This record gives sequence, structure tokens and C-alpha cells, in this order.
Amino acid sequence: MTAATSSIPAVSVIIPVQDRIEYLGAALASVRNQTFTDIEVIVVDAGSLQDVSGFVNQIQLLDRRFRLLRSDQRIGSAEARNLGLQEARAAFVAHHDSDDVMLSDRLATQLKAFSEADINCVAGCMLGINADGLRVTSDNPRRRHDIGIPMSDPMIRWRFPFQMPGLSSSLIMRTQAIRDIGGFVTDHPTCDDYATMSLLIERGKVIRIAEFVTEYRNHGHQISQSRSAEQQVQLSLLRQRIIASRIGSEVPLGPVMALALPGLPAATRDRYRHEAVSLLDLLLERFLAAHAPLGRDREWILHDYAARREQLVTERDDSGGLADEIA
Repeated sequence: MTAATSSIPAVSVIIPVQDRIEYLGAALASVRNQTFTDIEVIVVDAGSLQDVSGFVNQIQLLDRRFRLLRSDQRIGSAEARNLGLQEARAAFVAHHDSDDVMLSDRLATQLKAFSEADINCVAGCMLGINADGLRVTSDNPRRRHDIGIPMSDPMIRWRFPFQMPGLSSSLIMRTQAIRDIGGFVTDHPTCDDYATMSLLIERGKVIRIAEFVTEYRNHGHQISQSRSAEQQVQLSLLRQRIIASRIGSEVPLGPVMALALPGLPAATRDRYRHEAVSLLDLLLERFLAAHAPLGRDREWILHDYAARREQLVTERDDSGGLADEIA
């Protein structure tokens, strides 16, 4: 049994849950088994129909670091995270979804990466597992350092209009930084982590470490599966806003979709191809002028730009997306 403590913990782990109780045990056990133990765990029941409270109460008998908050109404994951954020006492907040599994040294590894005061968020790499918990991606050390995976703040900033640096279960943030932007964004329910990052990244550095920190469970009840069309619409509108901010003017949605939406029908991509190439060229010009990346960062960004431009011109659709985020 873990003894209770009155001291302020180093990390608050926030876990929103709405039903899916069949995965919750593995998620909570993975948090209990962290090598870094100075934590509090805030489980937020987002109006579940299943007996989440009874399940968590059993965990609390064994481990008093766990706390339970409950909404009387069914709410989204962003609202649930914000309820947990209100109660968080630590200087860092680790986000974790109730169907994912932390690797045992996740928290210890990511905390070490906050080496500079202006780093607001550290993302890690993720391994894929299926509904039964069996891995579907391999722990290949070479792939962690692949040139296609952004790691430094300049790389992530360049790639951000096209891809999140990591899914929610791979993110640790400074608590004050996420509070300063008003918490998780709630008006993009299918991509709240991306919408939130669009604000956070403007307040400080975001980096990604090469280590695998979480197993991401792929199953049929995820938003990316059950609300895929709605998610693609929200992502496209969000990316349109991000790109418009980058270039300082309004931009039509069509070229944004051709530039940043994997799997777009060929006819639609053909229609907006020329405009998308011009938009990509302008994005690079404005980014280099604003951030002046040097050394490997500049080399990586130019390589990524060239690959994306070639893809637009030659109609190849190998842009990755979730596979890149898991890797």
C-alpha cells in the first residue's frame, strides 16, 4: 500500500474516462507501476454509464495517491481534463487516456527532458497495441531517430500545421502553462489535444523525445474510428486557422485540405494542387524568416518541405499521420 502524503506531488496524472471499463484496469495499473512515484492520479469520470466509481474505489483502497472526480453529466474528454486540471496540485500535468498503457519509466524519462524553463510540453513516442493489448508496432530504435519524426522545437513548429507532435497519452505539460491558456480547448471535441497545442506552442517550446513512453490502444470505439468524418472536418478547419496565422492572411480551405489531409480523393487533390504547392512555398518562406532555424533543424525542415512538395506534385500519398504519431 502506498502511504498518503501531505506534500505537493511532482506530477499530476489526469485520466478522463467514460465507460470502456474493460481497458481501465490496465491503464491504472500502468500508472501505479511507474518507476517515478511522486505523483497524484486524478481519475475524472465523465458521466459514465458503467460503474467507474466502484472500480476506482477499489484502487484507492490499495493506493491513496488516486483520487476520483465525477461529472453528473456526460461530458467530453477536454471538459474532463479541465475538471482534473482544476484539482491538480503538481507543477507538471501528465495526460493519459483510459484505454492506453504507460510504459514503466514514462514519467521519469519525460520529466528529465524539461531542461529549460521555456519548455512547456514534452511529447514522447508511442507504440501501437490492438484491443487485446498485443503490440502492432515494434520497438525499433532506428525508427525513433528517423528523419521523418520531428523532435526539436523548430522541427515541431514547422510540422505543426500538418501533424500533432504526439497524442494526448504521450504529453506532459507545465501545469501553469496549460492553465495560462485556459485549459484544454473544448470547442474541437474530436481533436481537442491538437487545438490545445495550437495555443500552447505559441507560449513556449514543445519538444519530443525519442523514447517510447506509451502504448496506444487501437479499437473500434475511438473517435478516430467512430467519428472519423467529423474529425477530418474539424482538423481541416483548425489547420486552416493555423496556416492563416502563419502567413498573416486568409487562406481557402481547399488548398489546406490538399496540403494537410492524408487520403484526400485524387480529384479534389488535383483541383487544388497548384494552390497547395504555392501555399507550401509561402509557408516555408514565412517560417524561415520568422524562426531562422540553424544546423540540423534547418536541414530537417528543408528536407521535410521538399518531400511534401514532391508528394503534392507526384500524387504520392505516404504522408503517415497517426502512424507517425505512434512511432
